[in-house]
Amino acid sequence: MPERLLSSIAHVELETPDLDASTAYARDILGLDVVDETGDSVYLRCWGDYYLYSLVLTAASEPGLGHAAWRAEGPEQMEEAIRRIEGLYKPYHRALRRLFTRVHRDFGAAVLIDCHSMPSTAGSKDERPRADVVLGDRYGTSCVAAVAETIESTLRDLGYTVSRNKPYAGGFITEHYGNPAAGLHAIQLELNRALYMDERRFERSPSFVRLAADLETLADRLAGIPIQELRPYRAAAE
Repeated sequence: MPERLLSSIAHVELETPDLDASTAYARDILGLDVVDETGDSVYLRCWGDYYLYSLVLTAASEPGLGHAAWRAEGPEQMEEAIRRIEGLYKPYHRALRRLFTRVHRDFGAAVLIDCHSMPSTAGSKDERPRADVVLGDRYGTSCVAAVAETIESTLRDLGYTVSRNKPYAGGFITEHYGNPAAGLHAIQLELNRALYMDERRFERSPSFVRLAADLETLADRLAGIPIQELRPYRAAAE
């Protein structure tokens, strides 16, 4: 199996609710050159970039990541990347969607907790310690307030420091699975690795047991949210 599949990122598409302002920022502040404009998208290129364009800005109702295009190391690596997408990524999301839909059908609402881990620091240039847990609810759009508030208050009561949406506001799962008005709630939990492991040796630390017990407590608190607060609701007319 190839050890390295991807060689470089070719370009990134970002979605923006203010295309003109985002384009002006990328051009005038970041120094990118506009190389093309097609429909609702503006194509910009970094100075000296090998590719035709480095950044695509596309008009959208909310900010987000449209897609990221990567260049593979070679034909064999490309085949392996496709195999992983078709054999792992797509089946995973099909199974997750089925489970989420079934729970929603059976109970009238469903809550998806998307757990991740993050380094305890941002890197050598920023040694400031991060919060113990970062909650990402896409600034209140991927779940009702009761879910995020229950998680935050429970973790704080258990002695953890908690941040909301910074530096992680939620990714693909919160964006594509969370729909509070339909009774579908998704929230991302980024857990600081220093809470449960030796980051250099990649080994469990003695505090792993405590964190696991605290997450069980959190699950019990979430289960205690009245189901009426999670079921579909009709958004108020503007």
